[in-house]
Amino acid sequence: MMPDSLDSTTDFGGGAAAPDASPPPRRRGPVRLLSAGLFLLLAAGGGGIALSSRRVVKDQEKRLLQQRSTEVGALFNLSGARLQEALHTGSTVVTLTHDDAGAFASTAQAAVASRLVGAMAVVQDDGQGGYRVLHSQGPGLAPDGPLPEPVVAALARAGSDGQFVSTPVFVVDGQRRLGYAVLIPGLTPRTLIYGQSALTQSTTSPSRQNQLFSDLDGAVYAGSRVDPAQLVLSTPRFPIGKGQVRTPFKLGADTWLLELSANHPLVSTLAARQPWLYLIGGLLAAILVAALVEVLLRRRQFALALVEERTGQLRRSLADLDAAQQQLVHQERLAAIGQLASAVGHELRNPLGVLGNVFYLLRGRLGSDDPWVERQLATGEREVGAATLIVSDLLEFSRPRQPVMEDVDVAAIVDEVLAVAPPPSGIEVARRLAPDLPPMRADRSQLRQVLLNLVSNAYDAMPEGGLMVVEADQVDGCVDLTVADTGGGIADDALPRLFEPFFTTKAKGIGLGLSVAHRIVEAHGGSLEARSRGGTGASFTVTLPSAAVPAATIQ
Repeated sequence: MMPDSLDSTTDFGGGAAAPDASPPPRRRGPVRLLSAGLFLLLAAGGGGIALSSRRVVKDQEKRLLQQRSTEVGALFNLSGARLQEALHTGSTVVTLTHDDAGAFASTAQAAVASRLVGAMAVVQDDGQGGYRVLHSQGPGLAPDGPLPEPVVAALARAGSDGQFVSTPVFVVDGQRRLGYAVLIPGLTPRTLIYGQSALTQSTTSPSRQNQLFSDLDGAVYAGSRVDPAQLVLSTPRFPIGKGQVRTPFKLGADTWLLELSANHPLVSTLAARQPWLYLIGGLLAAILVAALVEVLLRRRQFALALVEERTGQLRRSLADLDAAQQQLVHQERLAAIGQLASAVGHELRNPLGVLGNVFYLLRGRLGSDDPWVERQLATGEREVGAATLIVSDLLEFSRPRQPVMEDVDVAAIVDEVLAVAPPPSGIEVARRLAPDLPPMRADRSQLRQVLLNLVSNAYDAMPEGGLMVVEADQVDGCVDLTVADTGGGIADDALPRLFEPFFTTKAKGIGLGLSVAHRIVEAHGGSLEARSRGGTGASFTVTLPSAAVPAATIQ
């Protein structure tokens, strides 16, 4: 006999059902540490190259700025040479003309007109620690007029070496001025040519007057340090004291300070952008390499996941195929056993019936006067009854039938079973049936057979006496019917095999009672569950829907 229904995933013709061939979905997860670390490493390398290139560009920029500063200093030296030439010309005229005022005025007017100085005068030591103006040309220097202290100090420093000296920037009548002086050699008392220029806000540096230096911003100080009070000239909006390069230069006998900054990169545009190009290139390379590594890692993970998924499907298919094969072998064995049991049952039923009739006739003929004869007859009838029960189990096992459903009163079927199978001496029975139990849709005779089997097993489990409890309750639309005893319980290794055909732990019997009961309950769409309380008894619970739907009969 073959099963009426099998698992839909089992295919005995072609093995297990084909697994789903669709690959596992790709999930976007976080960036892997390797990709992130590689990106950071390459980005750091690109940043390092950019910083190194930036330092190189800055060094080159500084060298170029220093070179341009030297050029600007040379321009101021040239201007100083022209100024010194004008002062020496005036000195020569005074010497050759024996201090002729007209000749000096002509020479000084030419110097003022060329804007080398704003005013020029011949000054002489008055012998009292001061100087007086002998002749003058230009505004701000009047004959016999007083000279400010910074001018007197500068005049005292002029020597016979022919180099002119310059005064600090000083203020007269709210106007900032700057003076220059050169000593006229060979004259007594001490006589000098003095030139003076007025410093205005519109004064601009040569870098604005000469397009060669239009890329520079800076300031010039009449002294060797940065001092806003000594600022001679500067480019517009130049931040005083914030120049990138400071270069001292000689102007006559004094040292002035030149402070410069570039208003745009002095190196080429490409060289100025080179660090940014390195940085952007490094970041792009880091992104590309990290993205490539990330893609490869994700593809590897996807491939491994796919292999794992396919391996799992193959293992499940093999397991399903093995289970189906074992089930098929088991069903074939049961079919063979069923055929054998049917044949044996049919062959033994008639002889057992004859033996039963023989014992009945003997009892009628011999009577019950002799106790020994009565005892032998009772033993024979009991054994024939046991054999008949075994034959009935064999026939029930070999020819299961579809249950015929009807409304079954739970309390009535329990009372009927206890009346048919009363408890032996020493065993007490307790009924614990919930009130208002709904009737069950079941095959009355089959349900009665199940309860008889469970009750008989409970009696057999308590040879020394005990308590058997029959409980019934409604749970979640189902009726639970439990038969519990206080016997020795069920061994742990025997519990999983209780419902196997021909498995028994009793000295008598062939192990078909629980197997048949389990099959009947499953045919009603319910379940039969066994529990052991560790040496203090066992319980069997039949769970049936209150409106049971018959399952397919297991052949």
